[in-house]
Amino acid sequence: MTQPYCVFCEIVAGREPATIFYEDEDVVVFENVLGWSRVMLLVVPRDHRSQTDLWRDLGTAGRIAVEQGQEHAPEGFRILSNFGPWGMQSQPHGHLHVLDYPDPLLEPRTEPPSSIVDAARARASTLHRTEATEILDSYTLIQRAPPLSGLGVPQDRDGPQADLWQDVGQLGADVVDYGWEKSGQGFRIVSNFPRDDRLPGGEKGHLHLLGGTFLGHYV
Repeated sequence: MTQPYCVFCEIVAGREPATIFYEDEDVVVFENVLGWSRVMLLVVPRDHRSQTDLWRDLGTAGRIAVEQGQEHAPEGFRILSNFGPWGMQSQPHGHLHVLDYPDPLLEPRTEPPSSIVDAARARASTLHRTEATEILDSYTLIQRAPPLSGLGVPQDRDGPQADLWQDVGQLGADVVDYGWEKSGQGFRIVSNFPRDDRLPGGEKGHLHLLGGTFLGHYV
């Protein structure tokens, strides 16, 4: 069967123009033409696969996304993926967005500032648990939370956010599966990367799962 036209595949193949920031044998990083924010990068695997399949094995895409964020948005950044119409997914080819500045709405309401992971473990109930993943109910911890507000954290590690993204592993697949189960029209996965001086001790590894309603734009 002939593959339907995919603009990301065309960019990866060099048949459509794009401003390339990085490429290797697995991924290509290029500028998002929407231009809504100072830094809007797309991290795209060379092979065509769905968003869900990408998150079943992020491979080096997660590490490259973090490196690009650290290089181009040293003041802090976030990485996200959209799934389905409520998440405003517009391209079927799996990809990660890298955007300048963390999303302040996803920071916990604590004083002094703390990791969202510590706040959730202290105050939130468990929505879902697998052998590798715990998804905590973060609805009361974040501002203007959508109906489905979960915080996915790994069961076997409690390290920095950047370390988690070296290999998201089974956590990514578990969060995506739960997202489709509870919000079948779509959802969004987001991770904040605040600058260390804004959060004593640094942010811990997590994946925000946001769904259950039309989520609007992400910037």
